[in-house]
Amino acid sequence: MSDWLSRLPDALAVDPVLVRVTVASVLGSAPRETGASMLVGVDALHGSIGGGNLEFKAIETARAMLREGSPWHLASFPLGPALAQCCGGFVELWFERIAAEQRGVFGALHATREDGKSECLIATVATPGQPPQSALLPQAGDDRLRDPTLEAWVRSEASAMRHEDPPVNARLARSGSWTLLLERLDAPPTPLYLFGAGHVGRALVSVLSGLPFQVRWVDERNGIFPDLLPANVIAHASTAPAEVVRHAPPDACFLVLTHSHALDYEICREILRRDSFSFVGLIGSHTKAARFAHRLARDGIAAERVGRLVCPIGISGIVAKQPEAIAVAVAAQLLRLRDLGWDEHAAHERGRPSSARAGRSTGSGRVVPITVQPARREN
Repeated sequence: MSDWLSRLPDALAVDPVLVRVTVASVLGSAPRETGASMLVGVDALHGSIGGGNLEFKAIETARAMLREGSPWHLASFPLGPALAQCCGGFVELWFERIAAEQRGVFGALHATREDGKSECLIATVATPGQPPQSALLPQAGDDRLRDPTLEAWVRSEASAMRHEDPPVNARLARSGSWTLLLERLDAPPTPLYLFGAGHVGRALVSVLSGLPFQVRWVDERNGIFPDLLPANVIAHASTAPAEVVRHAPPDACFLVLTHSHALDYEICREILRRDSFSFVGLIGSHTKAARFAHRLARDGIAAERVGRLVCPIGISGIVAKQPEAIAVAVAAQLLRLRDLGWDEHAAHERGRPSSARAGRSTGSGRVVPITVQPARREN
């Protein structure tokens, strides 16, 4: 499911009535996956279901619903014959009218998602001419369903969805006059602490806009942040950036790319002293990685912790060094790890990386941490 829950409050502040358009089912090839959603207002548009003629027709249908007051609608689109889209699959779109007075229902769903209950499903049941009913599963006993037979059917479909392989983000089902849309309550955005508001930091903030990360952007220099920030970014000017690390949640990711090697080291050392974090990446060369590893070991940081410091950062295969290119490579690395699981790099690849590839992503899609050399006592 796309992150329409986060966008909904701001969208309703502009348009008190919206239509949510969701890709409910797909056969064959389609521009977007099931669960992809967009919010359509009289003039505004938030999100996308893939563009092209399909999206154009969906917007047209949604705005007709806004004019007519229809509560919901289900439409089928053969992409090749009807819309001349080369992907050629078959898509069913769910259209649901959402008004400002429903903020409480969807706010509760958003709060549940923010609590990390990502295994829950949203069940939306509709019948012709009636507003849809939404409930949170496994809490299907919610009295909004009001029908034991209907509840049993919803639970059965939810069980089938949970056992689908590969997993799907949405499932459409029908029983008599009832139509059911099941959607996964997606995980909350990953907290990401970004240290450094230089050229690469600015490029990263731009690339991360709209991606599933909640960014806290930290720099010690006042007035360096741009006036306009993406909705998922909070700027934090701090004279002691390393202290900000202590207040981060246990599952936070960290990117360290300040203007100062000394400050980079101080921040990395503070991160690696934590009991829990998802990822820590440091901008720099293999030489910088080796120097930091040696100093961290000398400062008493355990080798397994030092081994989790990823440096250089970014997926392999992108050799350009422009800030925008680095930002794309790093964002791709974060997205891949978010999908694969953050412990992918923390497992140290079950062996040492070769010196030629230390700190880089492997062609297999796994991240290789820096190689830690034993600390030597200096006179």
